[in-house]
Amino acid sequence: MLRACAERGVRAAFVASGGYGEAGEEGEGARARAGARADALGIVLAGPNGQGVISTPESLCAQMVAPYPRPGASRSRARAATSSRRS
Repeated sequence: MLRACAERGVRAAFVASGGYGEAGEEGEGARARAGARADALGIVLAGPNGQGVISTPESLCAQMVAPYPRPGASRSRARAATSSRRS
């Protein structure tokens, strides 16, 4: 999939799924191979096992949890807003 993304000009990817480093040697090997392939293709790879990526200056919110933080919000304030709304 990373190769197909690179062919289309994708420069960053996010892996939400687990089963990598926490899955022992085999999973760690898969994580290392994915990272090496992303590096070779010039793709920034976030994850695996993450909840998403947020960049408030860029108005980017690619996360699996809500809410979207207001533009310019610091990470700690965004976390506090998310935590307080889940309670």
